[in-house]
Amino acid sequence: MTPVQSQTIPLFLKSKDVVVEAITGSGKTLAFVIPVIEMMLRKMKSEPLRKNQIGAIIISPTRELAIQIYSVLRQFLPDSPTNYRPHGTDPDAADADANGDADMDAAPSTTATGASSEPAPKNKKSQLTHALFVGGATSSLEDDLAHFKQYGAHIVVATPGRLEEVLKRGIGHRTAGASANAALVNVKECDAVILDEADRLLDLGFKQALANILGYLPKQRRTGLFSATMTDALGELVRTGLRNPVRIAVKVEHAASGAVWRTPQSLDIGAVVVTESTKLAWLLACVRRWGQGRKVIVYMATCKQVEYWYKALATIAAAKDVPWHSLHGQQTAKRRAAVFQAFVDPSTDHAVLITTDVAARGLDIPNVDLVIQYDPPTDPKMFAHRCGRAGRAGRAGKAVVFLTENEDAYVEFMHVRKVNVQPVTDWAWGEPGTKTGKSKKGIKDAFAVTDQDALHAELVTAIQGDRDLLDKSILAFTSYVRSYTAHELSYIFQLKKLDLVALVRQFALVKVPNMPEIKRNSEVVDQLAQYEAALAIDASKIAYKDKIREKARLDRIAKKAEEAALAALTAAADKKKRDKKKRSLAEAWSEQKEKKQKRLERREKKDKRKAAIEQLKAQGKEFFTAKSKKLAAAELGVAATTEGKDAGSDSSDSDSDVDMADDYAELQREKRAQRKTKQQKKGGGPMTMSFDFAAADSDASSDEST
Repeated sequence: MTPVQSQTIPLFLKSKDVVVEAITGSGKTLAFVIPVIEMMLRKMKSEPLRKNQIGAIIISPTRELAIQIYSVLRQFLPDSPTNYRPHGTDPDAADADANGDADMDAAPSTTATGASSEPAPKNKKSQLTHALFVGGATSSLEDDLAHFKQYGAHIVVATPGRLEEVLKRGIGHRTAGASANAALVNVKECDAVILDEADRLLDLGFKQALANILGYLPKQRRTGLFSATMTDALGELVRTGLRNPVRIAVKVEHAASGAVWRTPQSLDIGAVVVTESTKLAWLLACVRRWGQGRKVIVYMATCKQVEYWYKALATIAAAKDVPWHSLHGQQTAKRRAAVFQAFVDPSTDHAVLITTDVAARGLDIPNVDLVIQYDPPTDPKMFAHRCGRAGRAGRAGKAVVFLTENEDAYVEFMHVRKVNVQPVTDWAWGEPGTKTGKSKKGIKDAFAVTDQDALHAELVTAIQGDRDLLDKSILAFTSYVRSYTAHELSYIFQLKKLDLVALVRQFALVKVPNMPEIKRNSEVVDQLAQYEAALAIDASKIAYKDKIREKARLDRIAKKAEEAALAALTAAADKKKRDKKKRSLAEAWSEQKEKKQKRLERREKKDKRKAAIEQLKAQGKEFFTAKSKKLAAAELGVAATTEGKDAGSDSSDSDSDVDMADDYAELQREKRAQRKTKQQKKGGGPMTMSFDFAAADSDASSDEST
């Protein structure tokens, strides 16, 4: 027995709640599977469980881990019927389907899922039964409930989401007023609850689901929390779900120095200094040097990176002989199960799995000897879990992380976290008889690779031949930059220190995306413009290999062109309409302004006329209008000009007065015309007014002469 097993099993069998923190690969799974089975066997002897009663529940954060735990459980209870069937899958088809490549239509072949056809045990009251309740491809919710109804499940291994649905449907499936025994699922006799990777359950957002599940269960139960790392978030769960728990912590202590580490002694963890442009070359070099004939796991930061590099590596000559697999959280459960089964297939000695943190915790993958962290995890707690996939159960293993010179403080941070990370200075690192360097200088003086330019050229050529690879490269680049900005250790992983130009070369981008992280640095923008100009590649002309996707792309382009042309015509028509409206407004405004100007001019003339008349009156002179002069001359039979000559100086003095009088008469005519026009517009009909100016002038002149 391992230390964690020897400490945990006796306490749990004595009805103690336990909180167990142990290093990766220390045997935590058996530490709770064995006591759970023992407790159920004892219960079946004293008070046998009915078919619809659940006696123990084991909850896991991921499907893969739940399947692994269930496989261990089945080894102890092989005769019980099961609702789980592993997928029989061809490795190449599994990866093709897992990544959804349009040019790879092979789908993983699976066996039938649902309720097992195995015969039920003869003695239903004494036989322990079990079931696996996980979402996805293993079985549907209806299949799980049908299997439970037929065979029961005294021990349940499940993920939180599916278990919550089973309990909700099963416990509520009874008639009104009926007892709990009449329900499809009865948890009143549940004596044990195990939360494996408990901190991860909370990190993945299962807090509410766990609260709902625990609400169905009886208070008098044994609860165990197991994980390689414990966080402060578990404190609330411990307070609400456990009663006086016993804490068990299993760590590694160095015999000579007395240093305490949270990773196995058989696992060598190292840091390799790289640049953004040489990262891919380092990956291939490490796989060739340390991964030959072994199973390797490569961890990346995002799902989009996994998709891109899985497909891109298949186009590189130096990587074509490596059996690559890809696994990430955005794949369907069916694809994930198929890929995982293909990777762990015992008939294959050499395989490389590119994955995210979905495969970082709890999984016991046989014969994994090398872990490469292509990107350090965003959550520092995941570092030890990633490394722990190698060097399990005392088996020798290696785990390396790629860091740039600006990120080397991460090594010291891991030392504070009790993770023994040492610099890698040569290819003999980790071999028996070699010593591990301890100085920072060793990281900066690390051995180098030189084939990054050739790899970049190969990738660019591959991207030119398939637009799907172009799309994946852009998505992978943007997702990585955003995950880098969201790193919890932002004082170590600073975006301003990230070489974006070298990063673009690493992803072999032929088209740089328009990102705010790039635009805010004008120098980087200029350098990337030079990079694109040097490539001289028109990304719009790159086609998909898949003819259907290419036809759809061309149709979209044609549709966009039609929409753009229609939009241009619409915009032109709208502009013409707006210009016309502006002109009409301008013309109306000009007419109003002109009328106003004329009124001002007439007012000035009127004022001048009044001033002139006042001046003439002040001089004692008479004022005659031109019309009155003509009428008077007609009566006397004398021409106006003659009268003007006889008038002498009086005529010359009144010239200006005559002009003013003419203006005044003209003003009166304009006013009459305006009034007439206004009345016609109002519909009042024409209005005629006649004035006998001649008679008026004649009367005025006769009065003056008198």
